[in-house]
Amino acid sequence: MQPQVHIRKMKKSAVTCANCHAGYRRVELVSKKGTRGEFRCLVCDKVLEVFDGSTDVAMRLTVQPVVNAGVNPVSKRT
Repeated sequence: MQPQVHIRKMKKSAVTCANCHAGYRRVELVSKKGTRGEFRCLVCDKVLEVFDGSTDVAMRLTVQPVVNAGVNPVSKRT
């Protein structure tokens, strides 16, 4: 008897925040259910994506915006 192999389809892409230009790596498993919710930029808190839970999505910060003279040009939401 052959062991069962589960092949999961994975989509990889890049996402850039339009507000502060932070770069993210986006990985989506289309064969796995995820959770509903949203992903906000870790630098400026802008909503980058809203998840409906139909797939499993992971985001990782890969390019942090440059901060000049210790002052972040992006104002954070309070």
